[in-house]
Amino acid sequence: MKKSNLNFFILNFKPKTVKVYVYLKRVNDSEQHQICLWEFFEEQPGHQNHDETIEAQPLSRENVVADNLKAELEHLSPKRSLIFYNCPCTLRITPNIETDDEAELTIQVEHPALKTPIPQQCTLKVKGDCLNLSPIITPKYLMHGEEVTLTCNITKYRPGPLKIIWLKKDMMKQKPTQVICKKGETCDGRYSHTPEEHQEGRVFSYSSSLTFTASVSEDHGKIYICRVYYSALTQNKQLTFDAYVRAVPILEPIKSKPAIPSAGQQMELSCNILRFHPRELTIDWYKEDELVPHTEDTTRVDNHGLYNVVSTLKLTVELEDLGKKFRCKVGHESLEEPKILEWTLNSLSE
Repeated sequence: MKKSNLNFFILNFKPKTVKVYVYLKRVNDSEQHQICLWEFFEEQPGHQNHDETIEAQPLSRENVVADNLKAELEHLSPKRSLIFYNCPCTLRITPNIETDDEAELTIQVEHPALKTPIPQQCTLKVKGDCLNLSPIITPKYLMHGEEVTLTCNITKYRPGPLKIIWLKKDMMKQKPTQVICKKGETCDGRYSHTPEEHQEGRVFSYSSSLTFTASVSEDHGKIYICRVYYSALTQNKQLTFDAYVRAVPILEPIKSKPAIPSAGQQMELSCNILRFHPRELTIDWYKEDELVPHTEDTTRVDNHGLYNVVSTLKLTVELEDLGKKFRCKVGHESLEEPKILEWTLNSLSE
């Protein structure tokens, strides 16, 4: 919304006293509302030698805000020309295209020489952005294997056809942009499209929702684009969403090799951590509450872009280890709290 100046003139009046009302009637209003009032009156001194010595001052100037329309009449003073007064006026308003386009503005002048006030009307033609796009609504995180919906909300203030297209492109590679949905028709089987629209007064609202099952290989590192074509725009508008997909690690039970070790023998404990994304992961091994070093973890990636790692702890078993608990603690950005697996050395072979 930008401030605009409306200029008008009040000509050839006497005495100097004048009152100006400003009214606004919006398209859906049943009646007009006063948004501004300005008064100027002529003081009556005890005596005067010449008309030019008569002092004038504003009696009041009242600024009224009607549904966010700000209006103000500039501080004015009628000027004398021969025997009459003239008054150039400037009305400053900040119109909203949503509510004030095509509204009827009335300026009404009252003066002691008039039997009835003189009105002057004009219709506001508010220029500006006739189409608003809200940021794409998305879940906080995209989780691998879970259904996700991206919603693009559009509001426009003038009639006319509107076309919405969903596209997808790679963030890093210069691959052609893929058209997912055009003219409400699904172009790819993994997506479904739900359009909605409704009208309230002069406001047209549109919603376009794209639903699919998030996948690391299909969606991670991709940019989803909601592009809008509208005849009243010189160029299309679009919103983008950078897809970042997580996958929660799956932990298999700890395995020991050999299954039942003997005192003085080397034992190997292993923990398989499967199907997680992104790759960054923390793994710690504990014997009771003591942090113990473990061998380097082996990581591999599968055909779905998910990571798998085998973490191994090697140690020489002692008699005092019998009954002790060994824990594997795994931290990942997809987890609110680390996952912990526990294994107890319950017996030793002879």
